Amino acid sequence: MKTSLNIQLSIEELKELIEGTVRASLSALLNNTGDNKMMSVRRVCEYLDISKQTYYNWVKGGILKPFYIGHKPYIRVQELQDAISTSPVKSQHQIDLS
Repeated sequence: MKTSLNIQLSIEELKELIEGTVRASLSALLNNTGDNKMMSVRRVCEYLDISKQTYYNWVKGGILKPFYIGHKPYIRVQELQDAISTSPVKSQHQIDLS
């Protein structure tokens, strides 16, 4: 049996509630806390010393799987570490963002 709760909010109160929730969620993601550490495309390219074209080729080939905040792609550090460790090309890169 489902329980329902009716709360009356003005449109302005609802807007503030939604904005606050979204802002807090984005802030947690962008602060790179816990298991959600991530890198921008630029940072991945700089760190691995690869071109953006190589990055996009890796995404197209399924080597890297970005997620998006708005239209901006990010790579989770753990997924980048996994991609490096399972790559047939041995890498000298070890990621330590502590």
